[in-house]
Amino acid sequence: MLENIVAQIFRSQGFSVELQKNRIRAEKAGKSVLVAIISEGELDTFLREVSKEPWFKVAIPTYEFSSKEQKAALDRKVSLWGLDEVEDRIKGGLFEVLNLPENLEEDEKAKEVIVRPVLTKDEIREIGKKTVRGFNYMLQLVPHFVYDFESVLHVPGEDDRVVDGCIAVNALTSQWETWEMDFETVEAIDTTHETLEPKIGEESASEIARGAARELGTREIESVHEANHATIVEKRVESPEEEGISTRHTGLVYLPVWCVEGTLGAIIVNANTGKIVREDYYET
Repeated sequence: MLENIVAQIFRSQGFSVELQKNRIRAEKAGKSVLVAIISEGELDTFLREVSKEPWFKVAIPTYEFSSKEQKAALDRKVSLWGLDEVEDRIKGGLFEVLNLPENLEEDEKAKEVIVRPVLTKDEIREIGKKTVRGFNYMLQLVPHFVYDFESVLHVPGEDDRVVDGCIAVNALTSQWETWEMDFETVEAIDTTHETLEPKIGEESASEIARGAARELGTREIESVHEANHATIVEKRVESPEEEGISTRHTGLVYLPVWCVEGTLGAIIVNANTGKIVREDYYET
């Protein structure tokens, strides 16, 4: 379907997209674009509907439109795009029209911040005492490359299936996980700590994040059809195409963890949530 193709082109350029029937609303850096796929005889109705809308408006007729229709659209401040120029328009002149930088990742330097520790040294001593009989405590800052992502799975005959959120790639272990980003971040902390250096670069982390986004967007698709008086249910696993995946590096975030060594073993505790994320007990 044409609207799905147009939506995927927008997403490949970093736009967030809402798709409803033959209407597409794409947004990036606070700028919105409303796009309608128009069949013959529908243009006048669309122009009346959107005459007072503040967004940048585009109509894409599925037929060869006339110069009279082109003028009517321009009078209502609606751009008319031919089918053969949609991709070039989205990837090219649209950024200039909306006054958007073509690469927001370069335009907005990714920040380095620290998740604010909540667990105090007195509290971690109590946890250490009850678990491993702790005697040595160290607060470490673990670097994570963080990405906003959107993963779009196009299923023919159905609405696109969209998964989005935040992926954090551990810069020490190369493991990834999804984050809710519901914590407070600061630029510095007073507690004595050790800041760990990343073992991978942003380029490698970006590849890991894209792979994670693809995995998160992968779904089992079920189709049902009739054959020889029987109902046949087929299941298959589908993953998003490359153009259906978008990631944006939002910064290097240091997650504080308490490393506790004791006579019974060692534990690592998330200093923001208090959750034990790793535990190793000595054999006795």
